[in-house]
Amino acid sequence: MLCHSACGHNKTTPSTATVTADPNLNAGGYICQTGYGFGNDACSACALGTYKDVENVQECTNCDVGGTTELIKPTSEEACISDLGYYTLDATASATSGVDFAECPQDTYASETNLLELECYDCPIGSTTQTLTTRTVTSVNDCICTETGYVAGGATAINIKLSCEKCPVCQQHA
Repeated sequence: MLCHSACGHNKTTPSTATVTADPNLNAGGYICQTGYGFGNDACSACALGTYKDVENVQECTNCDVGGTTELIKPTSEEACISDLGYYTLDATASATSGVDFAECPQDTYASETNLLELECYDCPIGSTTQTLTTRTVTSVNDCICTETGYVAGGATAINIKLSCEKCPVCQQHA
């Protein structure tokens, strides 16, 4: 039975057949709905990057590393999507690795969520990304020029085409 006043918002009372020793109940005798985790003696909406698919008094479950959710209060693991800098593995790779997401490969980046591997964006010609262990690459501006004396330029909110251009200071001293 869903209740709002007697036991608090987004909590349910157990059926009359539930015994008090039930590990799914807290001391107040209520459980949290799906999409809500229990903490600090209250049920709270699962935050971005977490979900809860069962009614109990447990905390929300984190998506795999590299995963997030689009909305709060998700009620299933299927709500987890790839986060910035990551892509979603196909079913075979996911089953093999035991995770759902991976960082975009070297020389690519992911500036959007919910991408598949082939959707990671290539860095422009003449640029690369730092090693993956350094940090997650989430923007074309994370691509760095590979030639000495060149700097990245030309990236704007409208035009995300980055190009490596001769450094103006370098040109003056050449």
